[in-house]
Amino acid sequence: MKTIYETKGAAKEYCELAVDIYKNCPHRCKYCYEKAKVERKGNEFSFKGVRENIIEETRKYLEEHKEIYGKMIFLGFSADPLPTNEDISKTLEMIKLLKEFNCKIMFCTKGSLSNEIIKECIKLSDSVGITLTCGDEMAKIYEPYASLPSERIKILEYAKKYGKETWISFEPVLEPEYILNLLNSNLMDIVDIVKLGKLNHMNLSDLTENVEDIIDWKDYGTKAIEICKKRNINYKVKYALEKEL
Repeated sequence: MKTIYETKGAAKEYCELAVDIYKNCPHRCKYCYEKAKVERKGNEFSFKGVRENIIEETRKYLEEHKEIYGKMIFLGFSADPLPTNEDISKTLEMIKLLKEFNCKIMFCTKGSLSNEIIKECIKLSDSVGITLTCGDEMAKIYEPYASLPSERIKILEYAKKYGKETWISFEPVLEPEYILNLLNSNLMDIVDIVKLGKLNHMNLSDLTENVEDIIDWKDYGTKAIEICKKRNINYKVKYALEKEL
């Protein structure tokens, strides 16, 4: 089984090593590339749960690869490590296992502070991120099974309380003005770095089925960078957005 692996492409912009705990993600975001792949084949997308023997296989891999000890491991690019309304006990098991081998933990989630397991995962991690793409009302439509953006922000507040590195992935982008407003808000006081991206694999009009929904990526990216520079916000421009500039 493939356990800890070297990342490629856009994933490498976040972390060089990762491990996927779940087979896929239950959030069913309308823009999800993995979900679209399943549906293009005429199949119905459904949550498949935890990968079989992932903890045991990862332990075996760690025992055989001492060069990984002490390095940062990203929890899940193909699936959220803290999926909403699902059993996340395996995520906590994985974090404890990686810590046993002195690895550092990074994750990004659309989950919420809904139980003590999530809080324990945050306390044991090193770098905690959330994905924000749009405001609550739009998220109810296009991220139907994820927690609301306003709930995700509480994760950063909790992580900062325990001295963790905090960050936001603004990717994909569905509502530019929402993101620009956040960059101008007090939320940035508890955020160590923001990662600026765009909507990939489709246009906003494809998602909303409204031909007038067009995002000027150069305008958005320029404004976002200007705000970051003006407010001394630590930022990274993702490659996909950088090409638009």
